[in-house]
Amino acid sequence: LVAEAVLWNTYVGGVATTAIGYENEAQHQEDKAVKESQLPSVSEMDQVRAQQKERAEAGRHKEALENYSSAMKKEAEKIRQRSLSTTVESVTPEGQ
Repeated sequence: LVAEAVLWNTYVGGVATTAIGYENEAQHQEDKAVKESQLPSVSEMDQVRAQQKERAEAGRHKEALENYSSAMKKEAEKIRQRSLSTTVESVTPEGQ
């Protein structure tokens, strides 16, 4: 409830400041047009979104490959350990 009141007061204060700050509607429209002209175009925004999506996918793929590589290293170590223990057993004479 407090947060809502703060947000409402901020909004009302911003609207009041904006309304007072402009001498007339034409000035307001001109300022608005200038701000909008400084925004990136839709195609630029789409390109940025596509690049972000690509990077996110590449990150997930890289993580999956790293996890797979780590799992394969662990598995190789297990196999090596089994191989060593089998070799030791076969070298040890049975009577001992």
